[in-house]
Amino acid sequence: MPSAEMAIWERKRDIFLTNNVGLENQFSELSLRSVRYGIQRWLDKQGIYPAEGAPEEYATYIEACYPVTESRRLYFQQKVRDAHPHVGYELLCLLAEANLIRSVWTTNFDALVARAAAGSRVIPLEVGIDCSQRLVRPLRTGELLIVSLHGDYRYDRIKNTPDELRCQEQVLQGGFVRECQDAPMVVCGYSGRDSSIMQTLLSAVRKQGTGGLYWCVQNEAILRPNVEELILTAREHGREAYIVHTQGFDDLLVRLASHCLEGEVRQKATKITTRAASKEQVRETFDVDKDLIAVGMIKGNLFELDCPSETLSCEPSGHRRNFGHGCDRRLKERILLRYRFGTRFMLLGMQMT
Repeated sequence: MPSAEMAIWERKRDIFLTNNVGLENQFSELSLRSVRYGIQRWLDKQGIYPAEGAPEEYATYIEACYPVTESRRLYFQQKVRDAHPHVGYELLCLLAEANLIRSVWTTNFDALVARAAAGSRVIPLEVGIDCSQRLVRPLRTGELLIVSLHGDYRYDRIKNTPDELRCQEQVLQGGFVRECQDAPMVVCGYSGRDSSIMQTLLSAVRKQGTGGLYWCVQNEAILRPNVEELILTAREHGREAYIVHTQGFDDLLVRLASHCLEGEVRQKATKITTRAASKEQVRETFDVDKDLIAVGMIKGNLFELDCPSETLSCEPSGHRRNFGHGCDRRLKERILLRYRFGTRFMLLGMQMT
């Protein structure tokens, strides 16, 4: 399933390409900064779309691409149908089987936790906006509570939903606040973009309780200000709150399972991680024949480099060499490249000599 950020960029690209037919190949790879910059610059010139990073981006672009409610529902349905639980979800169910995790609160539409639980010894108890009354039922042994908190990011804007659905969402958020009162909370794979969910988290940490907060990030440099506010608020109210560096959801669950599980459940976790590792692609090194002459270049992992306008030369002690007949072939080739192409080079993901 794409993240909320990637879903926003996919919709931005759809709008851009609809108005710029013929540029599909040039703007196909959204991971490139140059592609995102070109799309965002065009959107900004239109004067009708929110600024990059604004909270209303998600709802604005999904409704601009799919103005009909049924079309939006089908879009999310397609994403859910193609999604499959990976190793992290399987390990999460093992942690629940060991009674280390008792509830999962998610903003995702994919139902991957419930799918993974269906293949384990854990019984999933799903609670959503259409069945919030299940939240009051006490959990039985072997059950895992899975609650869908969609906040601002449902199929439609929250302000356009009926009062009844809005009240049911508030019931779920109230249950989340109660759950966090004394239970430790780990947040993973969530950026804090949803203002409704963040307000719920603030309400939870302001309540008197002993539950700690562990906010997992891959890059602390892009931590949102509202997440920093949440951490500080939790500490001000006597709770332990930390920023935890991870390599993503799967990596976090692998480490937790390895550290916390024992006995038969630990053996199951080992089989899951071993099986997942065997399916990963094996990367092999490659060499290029030095006698071949480059006659073209294909698109790849290319990064344009600007070499310094001034260069320094040095001469190793005991090894004199000039730029005449004694110059080796590789040095001559570098000088020739500099002469023919100036200071513009392209790095092709291999070591340059």
